[in-house]
Amino acid sequence: MILPKSQSNISPFLFPNSSKTRVLPCQACPVCGCDNVHICDVEIGREHSRICAGEKVCSITENTSNSRYYGLSVTLCFGAECGHKFAYTWAFHKGNTTVVLHELGDGGEL
Repeated sequence: MILPKSQSNISPFLFPNSSKTRVLPCQACPVCGCDNVHICDVEIGREHSRICAGEKVCSITENTSNSRYYGLSVTLCFGAECGHKFAYTWAFHKGNTTVVLHELGDGGEL
């Protein structure tokens, strides 16, 4: 996800300050900075299979098509109370760990 220049200074995390009672940094919406964000789904992938855990469903899937990532990947999907949906994917391959921010569709899919 590439943010417009006017929003590129929004941090993905909010840090404690004197106006809030927050003690630890919290996840913020990368689009608008909303600090009311919920974890919706967790996906762990390994080349041709993945495990998904959501609020009501947990599944193991064997992918017959090519995976989005080689090696191990972990995706956390978030829904903010502002209405924005996004996910972070951490993927490991050949000694490198990358992180990618995705904007999710209306159904929460990558």
